[in-house]
Amino acid sequence: MQKGGHGFAIDLAPSKKTLIEPLGSTDPTTRLLVVGDTHIGRRTHPRTGKKISPRHALATAIQYGIDRDVDAVVHVGDIFHESATSTHTDHVDTHVFGPLADANIPFYYITGNHSSSPGDELLQQRTGSLVTNVGPRGASINSQVRVFGLNHHPDGNIPLSDLAFPNLVPEPLSILILHQTIEQLSGHGPETVDLERINHQFGGQFDFILAGHHHDAYRTDWSDIPVMYTGAAEHMSTNDDPDDRIAWLLTTENNSIVCDRYDIP
Repeated sequence: MQKGGHGFAIDLAPSKKTLIEPLGSTDPTTRLLVVGDTHIGRRTHPRTGKKISPRHALATAIQYGIDRDVDAVVHVGDIFHESATSTHTDHVDTHVFGPLADANIPFYYITGNHSSSPGDELLQQRTGSLVTNVGPRGASINSQVRVFGLNHHPDGNIPLSDLAFPNLVPEPLSILILHQTIEQLSGHGPETVDLERINHQFGGQFDFILAGHHHDAYRTDWSDIPVMYTGAAEHMSTNDDPDDRIAWLLTTENNSIVCDRYDIP
């Protein structure tokens, strides 16, 4: 368009000949790569003793997410194992955090019940706009999705002080991640966490709940909320019929969340 002559502005107004076409979806899609229990530093399977490669599994899953232009990567705990060394953390920095930074994809995580000093140091060094230990206040992925996180607590009853969720959540979709044994998935036990207690503190309703800690994937619906153990990113299950070496792609569609499985090759 050009400015009108003699300093007059041009008014743009619809008419009978006006054809309006949308430039994009009015309901933007959000994609999240969810991965858990990578245990970087572990070298062998806990039962069979077979050699495993958690570093390769995580790097492969990350590239899968980058190729699909995810909005964020979400890790549900136990990034590193106690045996992780600086060699392992250097590999993660180069093949995980480096490519994510190049793609401008943020990495949100919670702490699990396993860690190492070199791993903790790397997470501290990388903490910033792209690496975040997400807490109960949540992190806004965009205008559609907020992710809330609860770091691992050794007892079943997470202290109420750790459940300080916000009173108002502007995003229409809320996702909770934690690293615990879930009563609604595993039945009542001395170390299980009751989601009813957590949801009561939230004052709303989570749209999806994801838990690490158990190395086999398993899902159920509780109060119309999908609740899932994500399973391990590498072969680490000690069950006879394991369901591990997997990640998940969460996609928002019409104010709902679709979960697709990714079997890490």
